[in-house]
Amino acid sequence: MLLHQANPHGGDVYRHKIRLDYSANLNPFGTPPFVKEAIIKASECLYQYPDPYCEELRQAISLKEEVPMEYIICGNGAAELIYSYAAATKPGKVLIVAPTFCEYEQSLYYQETEVNYYYLNEEKGFMLSEDILDKINREYDTIYLCNPNNPTGKCIPYALFQKILIKSRMLGIKLFVDECFLEWVNGAISLVGECKEYTNLFILKAFTKSYGMAGVRLGYAICSNQELLHRMSEGSQTWNISTCAQLAGIAACKCEEFFQQAKTHIEVERSRIINYFKESNIKGSNIEGSNIKGSIIKVIDGEANFLLLKSDINLYDELLERGIIIRDCSNFNGLSKGYYRIAIKTKEENDLLLEAFAELCN
Repeated sequence: MLLHQANPHGGDVYRHKIRLDYSANLNPFGTPPFVKEAIIKASECLYQYPDPYCEELRQAISLKEEVPMEYIICGNGAAELIYSYAAATKPGKVLIVAPTFCEYEQSLYYQETEVNYYYLNEEKGFMLSEDILDKINREYDTIYLCNPNNPTGKCIPYALFQKILIKSRMLGIKLFVDECFLEWVNGAISLVGECKEYTNLFILKAFTKSYGMAGVRLGYAICSNQELLHRMSEGSQTWNISTCAQLAGIAACKCEEFFQQAKTHIEVERSRIINYFKESNIKGSNIEGSNIKGSIIKVIDGEANFLLLKSDINLYDELLERGIIIRDCSNFNGLSKGYYRIAIKTKEENDLLLEAFAELCN
């Protein structure tokens, strides 16, 4: 829990009067009914300790991901796995692509790791380019990548990933890849299939975004390096995955149709929101635009279930006054004040968001 420090993330709906939360990028349809039923069923065995080996859960994930069960480790949210990975590897020096999720760097703080950054360029659309290959050298123990990246929503081309994989293995560098949002990207290729060949590859996944389970806290990772997974397990508490979380995860693995419906919806609504900015003459990437209260809002056209905005007016405060919370991205390393991230939600909720933008226009 947090004490005497600001919450660096979105989803904090507890300290404001919020009618719409656009700060957290979750399934717009919420939690699948089948998962809710599983959590209710879990109440019948709360008197028992949870399975410390998460066997049924790992079996379900194994079928879903088509990898051996021994490749899978589960955590109390993906965030716990980020920290246990850092503690198990204790890297001396790492390279992090920025801007990106802040927990990578925070997990390394107590490991006394030297952190270097490869900064994505807004002029290039925040796309990772092949010049990162020139930055990869033996001085690094680990490279951290997020695909699609949070908060830009940009994907790394698979051909580039192949080159990064080959060079990092050749130089003995570990590769940490966060794929927590990848399921939302149409046509995206996961690196899960590369785990058997590349023992230096560690892939982070979560149920949070795809199945609306942020309050459950359940993440998992896939890696063929058994020694690494053993060290991570040794550094974790025995019962870190509750019975509720395990049964919810097993149920979620059977909710593919629910997720696919949400994914189709996200694709339609993402295009509609971008078109709104275009038709409203608000400037976006490759979109003609003009003013909102004399200021410009730029839209970074991402591929995930969220969009990154840039404006010289305080969108966070303006929308908060209207009961809508968005993600202020000024605390992302590599972004300055004026960047904001919005989730993509149901059509009805998105209509209310766009109405709020229309009020700002007027």
